Amino acid sequence: MAHTRAMTVGAAVTSPVHDSLIGTRLNGFVITGVVSAGGMGVVYEARHPLIGRRAAVKVVRPELCGHADLDARFLREAQAVSAVKHKNVVEILDFGALPDGAQYMMMEFLEGDTLAQVIARDAPMRPLAALHICEEIVSGLSAAHQVGVVHRDLKPANIVLLRQSSDELSVKVLDFGLARLLDTAPEPATRESVHELSSQKSSLLAGTPEYISPEQASGDQVGAQGDLYAVGVMLYEMLSGRLPFRSASPWELMQLHRVAPPPRLSSLLAGVEPLLDDLVTQLLEKDPAERPLGAREVGRRLAALTELLSHRQLADTVVLARASHLSRRRFTARTLAGATLAALLVAAAWGLWPAAASDPGEPEVPRSEASAIHLTPALAPAPPPAPTLVTVVAPAPVTAPRVAPRPMVSRTSSASARCEPTPEWKRAMREQLDDVEKLSLARMSDDAPPMAVAAVRLKARGLSTAARNAEGQQCQQVEAELRSWRTALR
Repeated sequence: MAHTRAMTVGAAVTSPVHDSLIGTRLNGFVITGVVSAGGMGVVYEARHPLIGRRAAVKVVRPELCGHADLDARFLREAQAVSAVKHKNVVEILDFGALPDGAQYMMMEFLEGDTLAQVIARDAPMRPLAALHICEEIVSGLSAAHQVGVVHRDLKPANIVLLRQSSDELSVKVLDFGLARLLDTAPEPATRESVHELSSQKSSLLAGTPEYISPEQASGDQVGAQGDLYAVGVMLYEMLSGRLPFRSASPWELMQLHRVAPPPRLSSLLAGVEPLLDDLVTQLLEKDPAERPLGAREVGRRLAALTELLSHRQLADTVVLARASHLSRRRFTARTLAGATLAALLVAAAWGLWPAAASDPGEPEVPRSEASAIHLTPALAPAPPPAPTLVTVVAPAPVTAPRVAPRPMVSRTSSASARCEPTPEWKRAMREQLDDVEKLSLARMSDDAPPMAVAAVRLKARGLSTAARNAEGQQCQQVEAELRSWRTALR
């Protein structure tokens, strides 16, 4: 039975047989329509008339009522799901029989896409997205395994992805129709106990060939490791966009799962994280005892991989942001340099820069401030008539030697050359570095990446150490680095 759309929004199914239950009241809910139909039963949508809550009602087909094995399987599914209380497992609201004797099971109504739909649309998926989905699946499986429930038919069609109001993605595991209820929790303590379980034969050979475990395909008993094998197949498919084994024949697929080694992810994907490659390979081991011992262990490894890849992605983002920032700085520097040169040439052509530079009453200022003072009046006057322009430009060779303020450059250089790494100089440098560091951190946004904050502090500590250990002319380099940092903050 296609239970996948049972709790998800889909096209309505209409049929005289299916429509016969519409309007029926069950436990305060009223059946309003059909969601899906399969070989074993029909899934209806029901609503509570007062509070508006929706539910999904799975009903066994009338012609199948009275089959002891089917009734037992339906009851087993309800018992298995109701035994698991977890946010990643579909919730059972009610179970009973209709007036005609047909069994029904009422569950929460889920609105979202199945993992099968997501894989068909988005695979190959980003590793972090695939890891998050698998973490949610494994969390639900761990809760089921702890109470003795093994799913035995885990596949993308039985996984529903829900988008929460917080925009977080939540996962629900459903369709426990082939679930096995054990007297004890199926999470094995040792690999010997796994061997002991898999050596026992099962009376049921069922499952989905694309995701079936080797022991289930061989007719052996299936424990927690069988569900973990299916998780490995789904993770493989999400990351690579293909199944580890492909065949048009279900029997051939089952045989491939039993004996054929799947190609490693690293042979299909460039740059796959080795630890992720190893985890998928271990999940797909033929021998259940060679797989991880339980869902909790898989969950811990998935969480560690998520943290690793998240930090790596954050580091890459910081590097890209820094590269982009440096690129903008270079572009701005080139633009300012070009504009300054053009302004100097205009000032020289109009005879304004020499007049300002030769003014004996003008106080001496650093080069950058002098440029700001002299270029502003140079650009202010309106252009004179063309004849005057020709007259002024003509004597350019006479005034050209007076254009570039080279004496200021030499004075600045000589001042830097005279710096000495005295205790007073070192103390002043450390104070200035402390101010620049505080200013850099103050200008960061509240949600600035931790790596960016750490980079600022690391740079400040590095320059402070260089200032403390400076000898001879090394003080010039420290001053130059400090000026560059201060300039970047303007």
